[in-house]
Amino acid sequence: MNKDSKTLRKSKNQTFLFKNILDKFARKEGFKKIVVAVGILGIILVFVSSFLKPGTTLKSERNKTSAQTYIEQMQKNLEYLISNIEGAGKSEVLITLENGSEIIYAREEKKNQESSEDKAKGELGKIKQSDDFEIKYITVRESDGNERALQIKEVEPKVKGVVVVCEGGNNKNVKEKIINAIKTIFSILKSQVFVTR
Repeated sequence: MNKDSKTLRKSKNQTFLFKNILDKFARKEGFKKIVVAVGILGIILVFVSSFLKPGTTLKSERNKTSAQTYIEQMQKNLEYLISNIEGAGKSEVLITLENGSEIIYAREEKKNQESSEDKAKGELGKIKQSDDFEIKYITVRESDGNERALQIKEVEPKVKGVVVVCEGGNNKNVKEKIINAIKTIFSILKSQVFVTR
C-alpha cells in the first residue's frame, strides 16, 4: 500500500467517526433544542444589528454590563427556583429584555411663559406667546475635582420574555406552576413565557 491510500483511508475513518458522533448528538432531544435556540438567538442578533448605524452603541458600556449582569443573575435565580418546583427537575432559562437599565439623574427644570398683545386703534389685537423650557442637570464635585451628574436611581430593565427548558416541561401541572411563578416575578403575561422539555 502506498502512502496516499493510507492517508485517504485514515481520512475516511475520521470522517466516519465524526459523522457517528454527530448522529448520536442529533438523536438527543436536548441537543436539537440547543441548536435551535442558538440559531434563533443568532437571527435575533443579526436583526437587531441591522438597525444600528456603524459606530453607534446602544447606551453606555456601563448600562450594557449592568443589563448583562442583571440577566445572568435573574437566569440563575430562576433556574434555582424552578428546580425546586416539584416535578420540574433540572432547568435552563433564557431571558430577553425590552431595554437596558435606565439611570435617572437629578435635574432642575425652568419654564418661562411670556405673552404680549399688539393692538392698534379700532382693530383686533394680536397675541404673541413664547415658551422657554430649560433643563439643567444637578452636578456634584467629587474629591478628585471632577464633576458628575447626581444619580437619583437606576431603573431595572423590563423583561420582554422568558424561555424555560426543564425535565418536567411536558407535564401540564408543572408547566402551569412555572409559568405562574415567572408571571408573578416579572409582572409579564402568560404569552411571554414558554416552557418546554
